[in-house]
Amino acid sequence: MHIKNLSHNLALALGFFSITIFPGYFSALLSASSIRIGLMIGITIFFLLAIPFGLRYFLTPKIIVINIAIFLLILLSYLVSTLIFPGVDHVRFILSLMLLFSLSVASIFVVKTLDVMENEYFHKVIFFGFYFLLFVGYIVYIRKFFFGYYPKDFILFTEASHYAICFAPFLFYVAYTSSKKFSVLYIIASIFLAFTLSNLTLLVASLMVFLITFGGRRPSLLLLFIPIFFLSLMYLDTSYFLSRL
Repeated sequence: MHIKNLSHNLALALGFFSITIFPGYFSALLSASSIRIGLMIGITIFFLLAIPFGLRYFLTPKIIVINIAIFLLILLSYLVSTLIFPGVDHVRFILSLMLLFSLSVASIFVVKTLDVMENEYFHKVIFFGFYFLLFVGYIVYIRKFFFGYYPKDFILFTEASHYAICFAPFLFYVAYTSSKKFSVLYIIASIFLAFTLSNLTLLVASLMVFLITFGGRRPSLLLLFIPIFFLSLMYLDTSYFLSRL
């Protein structure tokens, strides 16, 4: 029974990472121009790994109505944009909408299927994902320090923003569930990466995690963080961030 549960949890964990971390890598392997194909491969891998252990799903009228409303809103905004901006790519929009629909359907299975994992194991999976992504970020930093910086080369990611978007949910989970000391350490490590790699998306995400985590529970930390932030602006290269404002 223990081996069966271990195989079940391991398969779901690998399926989870195939959706959250590896889509960019899959796209890079196929020399794809976008992450779309990587996401589809990730979703397929999750289903292949999860089906032997039993997929679970939940579908309520509320979920159906919300999804229909979102898709209609996206369609309306697209139709309005075609009236304002000429030369829109209809094929690209249809493919993107199909991908969004696939992700929405897959999420119905992913969330409920992952829910059967033991809480302790799921906790370890998220922390492993965070440490792994943090390790990737610092490997990129070391490569930048010794060999120069290549903005499109984030090892598993083709864009720095893709790395930040993937990293942010993991950062929020570990910061919110850890002790105050470790939460601050994780956030500072993330902000340091954001500055040294000139990643505005990661910086914004790290600051949002800090505000959400400590804004209500430890307001005194906000006062401590402000001078640290401005000291960082004085000693780190901020030309990239200022150019984006």
